[in-house]
Amino acid sequence: MIRYDLPYGGAVNMQGKVVWRVSKEEYETLKKRLEDIFDDGSVCQNSD
Repeated sequence: MIRYDLPYGGAVNMQGKVVWRVSKEEYETLKKRLEDIFDDGSVCQNSD
């Protein structure tokens, strides 16, 4: 199955062949950047 070939994300073409994949290192880097953005409190929150 494709989800086992792309555990961290990626894309396949219409024939189901992998076009690009996200490595574990890329995934961890992006995850850390996103956590830093949302954990530092600089993102506006709704005060409704």
